[in-house]
Amino acid sequence: MVRDPTRRQGLVPWPGSLSRLEHALEVVRREDGDMPVGWLLLLLGVAKFQHIEEGISARDLADRMTFPYPTVAEVVKKMSAPTTRFPTATGLLEQKVSRLDERRKDLMLSGKGRMLIERLASILEAGPKA
Repeated sequence: MVRDPTRRQGLVPWPGSLSRLEHALEVVRREDGDMPVGWLLLLLGVAKFQHIEEGISARDLADRMTFPYPTVAEVVKKMSAPTTRFPTATGLLEQKVSRLDERRKDLMLSGKGRMLIERLASILEAGPKA
């Protein structure tokens, strides 16, 4: 991962698409009750793999995004069920039995999750406000 060498020194902001991504994540995070950015990244991962495949298991998501599986499993649990700390994260994901293997649950974006990803995409396209 490329780090912004100027960030620590308080100089100019990182240019281009990384700046837009950082802005979009921060806007969505703040609008949704300070949801952790890592959760948003996992949600983006589910969206990506749902588009390519028909869902992805929590273990496969963890492997592909190089996150520890226990962390992914815990976040998926919180995004799939009510949580008191981040109530806006509730219902962003759905777990469905896989069509290929009945022992496996595939993660899918819920309607609420799709709306959040669409909002993130529109913020990204607009870029930071001057």
